[in-house]
Amino acid sequence: FQNDGLNKNGNISRGISFGNNQDVVVNSNLNLQVSGKLTPEIDMVLAATDNNIPFQADGTTAQLQEFDKVYMQLNNITTKLVVGDYQLSRPQNSYFMSFYKRAQGAYLENNYLDSAAKKPVLFKTQVAGAVSRGKFSRQIFFGTENNQGPYRMKGADNEPFIIILSGTEKIYIDGKLLQRGQENDYIIDYNTGELTFTAKQIITKDKRIVAEFQYAERNYARSLFFFGEEIQTKKSSVFFNVYSEQDNKNKPLQQTLSQQQKNVLIAIGDTLDKAVYTGVETAEFNNSDVFYRKVDTIVNTILYNNVYVYSTDPDSAKYRLKFSNVGAYKGNYNQISSTANGRVYQWVSPVGGIPQGSFEPVIPLVTPKQNQMLTGGFTYSITKNNSLNAEGVYTKNDVNRFSRIDKCNDEGASLKVTSKNQSILITDSLKNQTKFIYNVGYEFLQQRFKQIERFRSIEFDRDWNRPLSSVLLNDQNIANAELGLVNMRGSALTYCLNVFNEGNNYQGIRYNAVAKHQFKTLTTSYVGSFLTTTDNLNLQNTEFYRHKSLVSQRVRKVKLTYSDDFENNLFKRSTDKTLLPRAYQFWEWEGSISNADSSKNNIKLFYKERRDKLAYGDQLKDSTFATNIGLQTSIYSIRNNPFTVLVTYRKLELRNVVGTFLKPDNTVLSRLEYNLR
Repeated sequence: FQNDGLNKNGNISRGISFGNNQDVVVNSNLNLQVSGKLTPEIDMVLAATDNNIPFQADGTTAQLQEFDKVYMQLNNITTKLVVGDYQLSRPQNSYFMSFYKRAQGAYLENNYLDSAAKKPVLFKTQVAGAVSRGKFSRQIFFGTENNQGPYRMKGADNEPFIIILSGTEKIYIDGKLLQRGQENDYIIDYNTGELTFTAKQIITKDKRIVAEFQYAERNYARSLFFFGEEIQTKKSSVFFNVYSEQDNKNKPLQQTLSQQQKNVLIAIGDTLDKAVYTGVETAEFNNSDVFYRKVDTIVNTILYNNVYVYSTDPDSAKYRLKFSNVGAYKGNYNQISSTANGRVYQWVSPVGGIPQGSFEPVIPLVTPKQNQMLTGGFTYSITKNNSLNAEGVYTKNDVNRFSRIDKCNDEGASLKVTSKNQSILITDSLKNQTKFIYNVGYEFLQQRFKQIERFRSIEFDRDWNRPLSSVLLNDQNIANAELGLVNMRGSALTYCLNVFNEGNNYQGIRYNAVAKHQFKTLTTSYVGSFLTTTDNLNLQNTEFYRHKSLVSQRVRKVKLTYSDDFENNLFKRSTDKTLLPRAYQFWEWEGSISNADSSKNNIKLFYKERRDKLAYGDQLKDSTFATNIGLQTSIYSIRNNPFTVLVTYRKLELRNVVGTFLKPDNTVLSRLEYNLR
C-alpha cells in the first residue's frame, strides 16, 4: 500500500464538567478523518467520530458534522464501496420509490460501459444492505400567533417523546422548503424533538407547517435491502429497483414478548388497535408497590364490573396494575395526586357511553412490520424534442408479521405514463429560443398501494381540497394535459388541465395557468388555478380559486416590488348548496422598496396586509385583519464590521370572531447580527 498519498487529520479532546447540582463528569471526543490514494487506482475516504456529549449533532447550523459516525469509502473511476454509516436516498429514475434513510451497513455502486457493440450501453448498478436506524414520520400543523417555538415533533404513532435522527428533517412553510441554521430559517433540537423558527420566518396563525423526518425507533431489529439497475443507450433507458425494509419478529429490542403476548398478536391480524395485553396481575401485598382492589360499581343505574380502586388493605388489595396513556377520552382512568410510593390512577365513570379518562390498565404491543416495493420502467426519446416515460410499481405492506390473518389486502400496484414534447418556433440565438410545449400524463394508484415516504408534491392534498392525511378509499386516476409557450429568457405562457377521480367517492377538475414575462427592468408573473370537486363521501362540493402574482420594476438604483396571494375556497353542502364552516377566503399583498444592487449593501423596506374571511351562516365575512411592516438591512461595506438588522412589527385585529382562542395582538420580532473582525 502507498501511504504517501494519505491525508490524515482530526482531534481528540478531554473535558471536565461540574456544577452545583451535578457530579463531576469527564467528557471525551474523537474526530478522525483520512483521505487520499490507497493505490494508484483506488481512492479512500475514512471518517471515525465519537462524541458522547452531545450524542447527536447540534441542529443550529446549516452544515452538520458527522457525530458518532464511522465509515470507509473506497472508489475508483467506475466503482464506489461504502462500509459503515451512510445515507441511502431515492433512485433518480423512479417517481414512486421515494425515501431517505440513515443506515449502517454496506453500499456498492458500479458503472460499466459496454462499448464492444456498435451502440455503447451503460450499466448502472446499486446494491445496499444495512440496518435501518430510523422510522419516517410526517407531521402537519398550523403555527400559533406570536410563537416562534419550540414546537414539539411526534412520532408516526403519536409517540410524544422521540429522538430525531440528525440531518433527516425537511421543514416546509406554505409549501416552501426551509433551510436549517441559526442564520437561516429554523433550528432544531434533535434530542428533544423541538423545532424553533428564527426571525426570518415570522410564525402566525396562518402558516401551514409540514415536518418530515426520521426518528429513532428500536422496537425490533430492522434491516434494509436495496437493489437498482439501469441500462442506458443513446435514445433510451430501462430501470429496475427493489426496496425491502422489515422488522425481525424474533429479535425484539425495547420490548420482551411472552408467548401469551405473541399469541395476542397472532390472533389480531391487521387490527392494530387490539395490539394490547392486560396490565393487571395478582401479587402478594407489600408496602413498596401500589396495589388495587377490584369492585363492581353502579353509576346512574348502570352497573360497571371489574373497576380497580387504589387500596392499602392487605386483605383486598391483591392487584398490581400497569397503566398506559391511550389518549384523551379513550380510557377510563386518570392519574391523581397521592402520597403513595408511585403513581395512582382513579376510575372515572363514562358519560353517554364515552370514556372520560386517558389511561387504561393495558400494555401496548408493537407489531413487527415489513414494507416492500418493486418498480420498473423506461424512458425513450422518440426525437430530440419528444420523449415517453413509463413506470410501474408493486408494493407489499405487512403491518403484523406475526399473524397470517388479513393478508389479502397487503399487495398493491400503480402506474405512471408521461409524454413530454416541444417544438422550436423561433430561434434568435442559442440563448433566445421560443418553444411550444405539449405534454400529457396519466397516473393510476391502486387503493392498496403503500408508499415508503411521500412521493407527491408537498401540497398535493391541499391542491385538490382533500384531507391533509387522506387515506385511499378507492383506486385513484389522475390525468393531465399541458400546452404552452416558453422562452429561454424567462417568459412563459402555459395552460394545464388536470382531472382527478377516486371511484364514486371523489371527482375533481383543476385548471392551471402560468404567465411570466421578463423585459429589461420589468418582471411580471402570475400563477393561478381553479378547482371544482364533488365529494360524495362527505356530501359536499367545492370551488377553489387562487393565484399568486408579482410585479417588479427597477428604476435606476431602486427596485419596486408588488406581490399578492389570494385564495377563495368555497365548501358547499351538496344537497342544498349552503356554505360549510370550512369555507374561507384570504387576500395578502405586500409592497416593498429595496436597492437594486445588493453586492455591498442590501436594504429593504416592506409593508404587508392580510384580510381573512370565514363562513358565518351562508356568507363569508371578515374574520381577521393583519398588517406587517418591516426593515431588512445587511451592511457589508464597512470594512471588518458587517452587520445585519431585521425588524418586523405585526398587528392583528379581530372582526366578527366569536368563541375562539384568538385575541388582538401586537408583535415585534427583531434580529441583530454583528461580526467584529
